[in-house]
Amino acid sequence: MPFVRTQSVLKKSARIFLPRQIRGQVGLALFRLNSLRYQGNNVICPCCGSHLDHFVPRFADEDSARMCPRCLSLERQRLVWMYLADETPLFTAPLHVLHVAPELWFQHVFSRRHNLDYVSVDLDSPLATQHMDITALAFEDETFDAILCSHVLEHIPDDRRAMRELFRVLKPGG
Repeated sequence: MPFVRTQSVLKKSARIFLPRQIRGQVGLALFRLNSLRYQGNNVICPCCGSHLDHFVPRFADEDSARMCPRCLSLERQRLVWMYLADETPLFTAPLHVLHVAPELWFQHVFSRRHNLDYVSVDLDSPLATQHMDITALAFEDETFDAILCSHVLEHIPDDRRAMRELFRVLKPGG
C-alpha cells in the first residue's frame, strides 16, 4: 500500500512542477522501461520488432485486445502493418500518403519515412498534422497515392460524402 500512495504523490507532484511536454516524455520513458519486463521469445511484434514473452491485455479485462507493451499496437494494427509491409510499396516507393485519424505508432513511423510525403488529418486529435473534417478535405483533386483510414467511417454521419472526398483526393489507381 505505501507504494501506491508514493506513486500517487509522484504523479501529483509531476503535474505541478513539470511542463506537459516533459511529463509526456518522462511518462513514455517510464512506460518503455516497464515494457522490459515483458521481454522474451514467445512472440515478436511486427510493428516495433520487439521480442516478447506475451502481448498484454489492453484493459484489466483478460478478454480485451492484446497490446504490444513496447509500441502499444493492437492486433488489428499489427495485421495492417504486416499487410502494408508484405503487399504494398508503402515502405519502399516514394508516395504521397494521407492518414485519417492516425494511430500513435503508425504516425510515429510513417512521419519519419524518407520515401513518404506523409500528411495526417483528424477533426481534433493532437496527433494529426492538420485538423479538418473528412467530409470536406482541403486538398486538391488527385493529391495522394495512398490513403490510410481505419475505424473512422462508422463514426461519420454522412459516410458516403466522406468516401466521395477520399476518392476525390486519391490519385487514379491509388
